[in-house]
Amino acid sequence: LITLHIFDGAKVLKAGDIRSLVILPFDNFTGDDQLEYFVAGMHASLVNDMGQISGLRVISKTSASAYRDSDLTATEIARELRVDGVVEASVLCLGDSMCMQFRLIDATGEEEQLWTADYREEKSQILNLYHQLSKEISGIINVSLTSDEESQLADEKEIDPEAYELYLKGQFNLDQTSLTSLESAFGYFKAASEIEPEWADPYAGLAS
Repeated sequence: LITLHIFDGAKVLKAGDIRSLVILPFDNFTGDDQLEYFVAGMHASLVNDMGQISGLRVISKTSASAYRDSDLTATEIARELRVDGVVEASVLCLGDSMCMQFRLIDATGEEEQLWTADYREEKSQILNLYHQLSKEISGIINVSLTSDEESQLADEKEIDPEAYELYLKGQFNLDQTSLTSLESAFGYFKAASEIEPEWADPYAGLAS
């Protein structure tokens, strides 16, 4: 493996090279603007998942969302936010299954794409996909996980697609902060909790 890295010119990261990340808002390439709530919710979910890794500083969803449709380069965004790396994502299809592409960019020097991967997952497996991405990116940038984090990211949960969609609609309406949207958010979270009574996230939405 060392020999391959030397000959193919790939950059070998050392522990400590990347200790902070911004996950940029996901690009919606599905061709359906009505799915924007779903794409925005997926972004928030991955930010939340990776934000639980203690050895990694992850920029908040609110700060990252300010760069939606920005003309700045990944390196310029990283410089403004004082982070070492940038994660970009594109959602290519959304139906019973989802097609996505992810890219990890090193912004510590000259902009360099470290990793790219394509995924096609059933909606019911979406929570497991976030865990998989968190583990994979942590491994690439040499961030060590605690035993509790390893256990948490190894925990697999299949989620009812309808409950997940209701939850994302709740999150989307919660962010609008008008009385009408907050009432709608409450209804969506409550419906999601009734379908998946042992899933914590809809209850957190209700509390919010």
